[in-house]
Amino acid sequence: MKHIAIVTSGGDAPGTNAAIRAAARVAHINGIQVSGVVHGWAGATRDEFIEIDRDTIHGVIEEGGTFLKSERSPILTKEGDAQRVIDGLQKRGVEGVVVIGGEGSHKGALQIANAGFPVVGVPKTIDNDLGGSDFTIGFHTAVETATSAIDRLRTHTESNDRVMVVEVMGRHAGWIATFSGMASGADLILIPEREWSLDSVSQHLTKRHRERGRSFSLIVLAEGAISSQSEIDLTRDARRDHLGRTYLGGLGEALAPRIQERTGFETRSTALGYLLRGGTPDANDRILATRLGTEAAKRLLAGESGVTIGQIGSEVRATRIGDAVAQLKLVSDEDYQLAATFF
Repeated sequence: MKHIAIVTSGGDAPGTNAAIRAAARVAHINGIQVSGVVHGWAGATRDEFIEIDRDTIHGVIEEGGTFLKSERSPILTKEGDAQRVIDGLQKRGVEGVVVIGGEGSHKGALQIANAGFPVVGVPKTIDNDLGGSDFTIGFHTAVETATSAIDRLRTHTESNDRVMVVEVMGRHAGWIATFSGMASGADLILIPEREWSLDSVSQHLTKRHRERGRSFSLIVLAEGAISSQSEIDLTRDARRDHLGRTYLGGLGEALAPRIQERTGFETRSTALGYLLRGGTPDANDRILATRLGTEAAKRLLAGESGVTIGQIGSEVRATRIGDAVAQLKLVSDEDYQLAATFF
């Protein structure tokens, strides 16, 4: 193998550039040419490539985002798309790909691998919902950002004797909500994996305020925690993501007035949203990205394909992509119960 490409696809996450740097450095050491595909998998079909040399990756380990850009595209969702991507790669002389992305990116990579083109994945998503790794690149930084914001909101909430609902990203899994809520001492955490209702939330707050004498409460809410949506008048229309999946936005905004009506406590909401995707990656994400990107390039150059490289415990391991995307990785009962101990 004399020429590889690196692709970053899906939602951006801090630490992505560190993974690009690691994979490219391994290739350079072995005398391999490295190209970057710009704007995700779709960029390969539009001949959007840049050369990645040693100067390109100098100083990028501390930068957020991805200098290769990303794009939520329907590419690799239709028959024939995989061959279009492969044709675009082969036109440039690329013989193998390292893809850095989340669930959707890895499902695309699986199609590429099944079509016979060498590809190795690196798990990158702030949602931490991809299998094959305890933690995915970007998750630690997102939790740190959310925790810092919640700490600030706590002082505001306490000063005004309010209930504050803080909505964080997590459409299908509540990892960010659980870990940032645990780290910030949230008074309640609502996630897609756990059933909840307006009655249970209201009873918890009433008990906390009237029986325990607390004057304020802080609720951390994952955006996809809609198990009791029938009780809430969601004024926003359902939206669809790039794969056509329906989801609901503005849950915190809809929940806050319902809590106030039920409890009589002044309640406000705020959504951290895309703030969690931005900023400088923390040390954990830089180190994780370096480990995974390095191993991914080594595996690709050694002839492996159809695997994603994650870290389980302290060990870097390869998992078949099909196994990693077979089902979403959800918050465990153990992790949630640890956080709930302090509600």
